[in-house]
Amino acid sequence: MAYSSEDSISIESLVGPMMLDCPIPIAAQGILYAAIEFCERPRCWSNQQSRTVNAGVQNIILSPEDDGLITDVDNVVFAGTKLEPSARDIAEQMRLSNPLGTPWVYYRPNPETLSLAPAPDASGSLSLTMYLAPLRNATTLPRMLFDLYWDAIESGALWRLLKIPNRPWSDPAQAGFYKQEFERVTGSYAARAGKDGTTMPLRTTPNF
Repeated sequence: MAYSSEDSISIESLVGPMMLDCPIPIAAQGILYAAIEFCERPRCWSNQQSRTVNAGVQNIILSPEDDGLITDVDNVVFAGTKLEPSARDIAEQMRLSNPLGTPWVYYRPNPETLSLAPAPDASGSLSLTMYLAPLRNATTLPRMLFDLYWDAIESGALWRLLKIPNRPWSDPAQAGFYKQEFERVTGSYAARAGKDGTTMPLRTTPNF
């Protein structure tokens, strides 16, 4: 399920005066890639989800409410017990010796799947937080990214656009400035996320 049109904003509409020397599609791509990198670091875009997992089910397909790439998962709780992240080989070895039981670790075999170890021997409630980034073919962004984090995303976009060589808008010196600014502002938001646990309210979706 995508965020609604009221909650989104066209990426091309964000191309501002400082970017107009380059074609709008290229500028829009710079904004998109800056937004992707930004979201991967402070983990600022999140969905919280809960569902019932049946006994014997070890792999859960993740389905965020918003259209986005799942970059990370945290706060995984099954039947009241918080699970710890694990390396895949360790979790799979655990399942070989103990196929069913009370899950206490998880790993992600791919971005859209959460795998529990051991597989639960009884049905229980699973809750977790998914952190998202825009898809690489996105044409819109969640409006909250613009409202709350445009300073970082704009700096990241200008850095990417200005460092492109041999174009009328190329400016390596200015690209270096905006790279430093992107790192500074992104680092500030990441530090705040680490201190507060999250930088924005979670979108919560129950799934049964």
